[in-house]
Amino acid sequence: METAVDRVVRAPDDQDLVARARSGDRDAFGALLVRHQDTIFNAVLRLVGEHHRALDVAQETFLRAFRALPSFKGDSAFSTWLYRIALNLCSTERAKRRRPLEARMLSLDAPARDGDGRRSDLDPADRRPANGPGDDAMRSEIQARVHEAIDALEEEFRSVVVLRDLCDMSYEEMAEVLDCPIGTIRSRLHRARQKLEESLRGVVSTAAPM
Repeated sequence: METAVDRVVRAPDDQDLVARARSGDRDAFGALLVRHQDTIFNAVLRLVGEHHRALDVAQETFLRAFRALPSFKGDSAFSTWLYRIALNLCSTERAKRRRPLEARMLSLDAPARDGDGRRSDLDPADRRPANGPGDDAMRSEIQARVHEAIDALEEEFRSVVVLRDLCDMSYEEMAEVLDCPIGTIRSRLHRARQKLEESLRGVVSTAAPM
């Protein structure tokens, strides 16, 4: 049986915080923001590219979530709902600007990480040890080419790459966020990786250590 001490020590889960936030507890929503802001921002940054635009989209995501909280039914996880809002805003943002990704604005000191803090699988330079003074320039060039290739993908392919390979989502979570069958997710991801491989052919191999 749960004791009073257990209730104090146990961190509230999203469901608890959402219930409190819906009843007017702004601190509860603040806790949700703190809990999810990094993962949402990371995904948005990879989708829109520019740091200042990503900040705007991430902030708008939480603002819209706060305003729409009374209508949140809890049929999906709160994080899934947030990702849906964020992806819709990213699509709108990209449609407004329609210009190439400024990939070089992505800092080498802040590579994409998933929710557990692990480095992304799509940062090929991360797998190479630093061997000399020219390595940073080479890593920068590779990362820029990778992010340019991701940006060039059609939206349906770009989204699955970001959610799976940069945010480390499961296929089940992706199916909920994108509202499509897992089979479709797998098919899109396979095609997206083929496109990336074609775009990046020779880039990573050129940088491989001798």
